[in-house]
Parts: sequence; C-alpha cells; structure tokens
Amino acid sequence: FTFACGDKSVALVITQKQKNALTVTSSKFEVEAEGGEVQIEVKANVNFEYVIDESAKDWITYEGTRAMKTSTLTFKIAENDNTEKREGKITIKSGGISEIISVCQNAAEPVLNVTESYEVDYNDTELNIEFESNLECVVTIPEDCEWISIADDTRAIGTHSIKLSITQNTSINSRTANISIHDTEKTVSKTIAITQGGETHFDVNLSEAGLLSSYIT
Repeated sequence: FTFACGDKSVALVITQKQKNALTVTSSKFEVEAEGGEVQIEVKANVNFEYVIDESAKDWITYEGTRAMKTSTLTFKIAENDNTEKREGKITIKSGGISEIISVCQNAAEPVLNVTESYEVDYNDTELNIEFESNLECVVTIPEDCEWISIADDTRAIGTHSIKLSITQNTSINSRTANISIHDTEKTVSKTIAITQGGETHFDVNLSEAGLLSSYIT
C-alpha cells in the first residue's frame, strides 16, 4: 500500500505467511561488551526449537522460556573482554520453516594497566613486570640501553608478565631507562621507568684522614 500526501508518500508492506508459521519480534540484537540478556518473542502455531551457532555456544547460553501467549526465549550473553566485535546466530525452527536471529556484541575497550616505575639495586638482577591487558603486548627497549634485555625464559612466565635481565651497575651513579610496553598495533602504550642504583664504595685512606698516626700514638 502507498499513502500519498502532496509530493510525499509512505509505503506499507504486508507479508502473509503460510498457515504453519513462526514469527520473531526482532531478527537482530545489539549487546554491549559487558554482556546481558536478549529476549526473543516467538509467535508460532507449531512446536519449535532453537539452535545456537557452534561458534557462539561459549558466550550465548539459553536461560529459559517464559510462558505467555507468545513464547519468550531468554538467552544470556557473556561479557566480551576481547577488543574485537563478535556476532552469533540463533535459529528458531520447526520442521522446514525457520527464523534466524543475529546477536551482535560490541568490543571491549583496550585495557593496559601496569606499574610505571621500578627501582633495583646495583647488582645483576631479574625484574618481573606484571600487567593487566586484553591485548597481546610486547616490550620495546631503547637501542642505546645496553644494560636491560628481555630474559630468555620470559615466555615461561605467562602472557601477562615479562621478565627483564638487568646487568650490574659498576658506576657509583644511578641510571634510569624508559622502556615501552604496548600492543602489537600500538593502540595503547605505557612508559615504564627503571632506575638502578649505583655501586657503593667504602674504601678509606686512614693516613689522609689523620687517623692512622693518632691510633699508633
């Protein structure tokens, strides 16, 4: 049907299904990254069942049916801690007829939490840097920093921890290097300051101090 008024018009489409049919109120749902519920109202004059895509069964789960004139199927949507949007499909079907519902969930915001300064003594040491992130992160050490390197066994610690090897500081002065931790795409980045203390010397010349002659007397 077309409704016209002057130079403006609006179309109304009426679709009639077959005798044995089922209808859903919406064929697409948008869900925030935090997760939640989607409720699918199904109007049907036949028995029906639902099928969740195999690829979405770990984050879409059936919660139950609420008995009404129209059946309401409730599905729980798990939190999406990934930085990529995801989509799953639920199929409502009865015999040879079916309706497909898409569930689209927004991506989580990139997260990178890490302590941004460390202090170590002058000795050879290893430093574990732990961080919280939903990204795959790496460490970049400045080219002119020869006293900090990534330990060979850092992968044994886990994806949220990096081990650094720090060589002995033979100077009496402390030294500081700023290293970077970031994801592979450099979406987020944090600078970490590592300060190593200087080696302490206690050599004393007693003669120059005027103490040796006093002690002998």
